[in-house]
Amino acid sequence: MEGAGWSKAEKRLVDSTPKELFCPFPILHVTAISTAIDKDKPGGIGGGNKALQELEGLKKTHYYAPVYKYPARNDRYLIFRCHLQAEGSGGGQKGGGQNAIWNWTLCGAALLCQKD
Repeated sequence: MEGAGWSKAEKRLVDSTPKELFCPFPILHVTAISTAIDKDKPGGIGGGNKALQELEGLKKTHYYAPVYKYPARNDRYLIFRCHLQAEGSGGGQKGGGQNAIWNWTLCGAALLCQKD
């Protein structure tokens, strides 16, 4: 991870250690969620309505972090984006809520698959 640190105990983003450019991050197991909605079925295809509601809820407390293949940050090397916990369970981080998410956006926090 670059631009932020990761607290294993709290499972959330924290400020990075001074003079440390990269922070180790746990291995991610990535799956896709179908957000397609079929109006004829009550739950939609793949539970699209439920998935969309969950994604909307994550926007309030999670930072939508980009994951890059290489440190060169451009669309060519962007693999996907993932939601990372941006504040504590009680909103304990300074500012909390949207301020915590903006903090990580301004810091340029991102996950990198390799540092070289």
